[in-house]
Amino acid sequence: MAVWTKLREMLRGEALADDPGNAEAMYLRGMLAYAVGDYDGALELFEGAAAADPTVARHHAQCGAMRLHAGRLDEAFDAYETAIRLEPDAAEHWVRMAAVLDRLDEIERAVEAARCAAALDPESAEAHGMLASLLLASGELDEALESARAGVAADANDAALHGIVSAIHALSGEDELAEASARRALDLDPEEPYAMRSLAHVLRRSGRDAEAAEYERRIDVLPATGE
Repeated sequence: MAVWTKLREMLRGEALADDPGNAEAMYLRGMLAYAVGDYDGALELFEGAAAADPTVARHHAQCGAMRLHAGRLDEAFDAYETAIRLEPDAAEHWVRMAAVLDRLDEIERAVEAARCAAALDPESAEAHGMLASLLLASGELDEALESARAGVAADANDAALHGIVSAIHALSGEDELAEASARRALDLDPEEPYAMRSLAHVLRRSGRDAEAAEYERRIDVLPATGE
């Protein structure tokens, strides 16, 4: 533990002490601070990088990521808005903006941001996953399924996307398809929440109460997401 504490101190201090105007050094040390869990230190360094060179989109995007992690949603929105202005064709900025807008309960705007991300990068499983999850929450099941399937086509090993597909099929009463997708998701990630919930519902509906109860127990002990 003392080693990590010392490393965090070095990462926070040396970049600023060596050359407080070196945006790239601050950015890289911010990434290292993030990697060891020093989120406050990472934000300080990313903010320093953004101040030293405000023309680089990733500096602002990383500020947004840290502020989103801290629940500072309005500030995260501002950071991603700047990143998008500087780099409007970067799908990842639109995905993160969609996440911020979702947390702000701006669901329609979140969906539009996610649509932008998927249009900018049709091969991005992350963009399709964000769009599918937002559409699912909005009850737009047909479009959600289309987006989730596009995400699976981009990355067949994305457990969350298979979980979203299973949830959509479960809500549509397509229990066999829901179960197949849920079990595929759980093969990839045994704690995938969409898959566990949809599988529990399907099992209950088919009278397999003991197995359903086991998944319900596992759902109850899932760690909080912080969302």
